Amino acid sequence: MIVAFDVTESVVEDFPPSWNVAPMQGIPYIAERLHEGELVRRREIARWWLVPSWSEDPKAGTRLINARSETVTEKTSFRAAAAKRQALIPANGHYEWQKSLDGTKTPHYLHGQDEDQLLGFADLYEYRSDPTESRSDPTKEEDAPHKWFVTATTLTTQAHDALEEIHECSP
Repeated sequence: MIVAFDVTESVVEDFPPSWNVAPMQGIPYIAERLHEGELVRRREIARWWLVPSWSEDPKAGTRLINARSETVTEKTSFRAAAAKRQALIPANGHYEWQKSLDGTKTPHYLHGQDEDQLLGFADLYEYRSDPTESRSDPTKEEDAPHKWFVTATTLTTQAHDALEEIHECSP
């Protein structure tokens, strides 16, 4: 992943693969930042649920795991991140759940031509001060470890071709 996405810095050395990443779990993401006049591409970890920058309650983002690409700049929850904090989530694939008429769901693993091929999912992220850390030590410096946590959302769009049969998406 480091070589495939030309990552120059990594906050985490190794991130174990997962077959089932659930909302609120950690996910690796890759973002570019200007650091001392140089563009740096870093791999970091975010929690998969976007907490908007204006939200006072970190639990407000628990439903914001995906954002529709077509409306992301119109939605208050995503507008700031869409303007300033875009990234990629590296993955080999993802599961799409097809709902049947009887209410059961069937998982379909979607991936590149080769199952080991790396994909990059469009992502938005936000930095938040960690309320548990801030309460325990409000004097912490702004750049202190664990003072901040990162949350992220994946951008989605209308499914096309054969995926329309699997992906249920309302406008």
